[in-house]
Amino acid sequence: MRILVIEDEADIREGLREQLTKVGFAVDVAANGQDGLHAGLEQPIDIAVVDLGLPLIPGLDVIRRLRQKGKSFPILILT
Repeated sequence: MRILVIEDEADIREGLREQLTKVGFAVDVAANGQDGLHAGLEQPIDIAVVDLGLPLIPGLDVIRRLRQKGKSFPILILT
């Protein structure tokens, strides 16, 4: 399973990457909404974890744009 983590706080982002990788998930990360949106549209993602307070594109806008483009993978909101 491939997880996309979009989180601007490095400690949280890298902690999630480390823990999820440790239990066997493939993890992609992005530090801002623009990079996260690109990854969500271009990579074969199974689930995303999205922070709402992201730089460049807010998390809620990232989610809306993914849905508008037909992406239906589950999304967990991290605040």
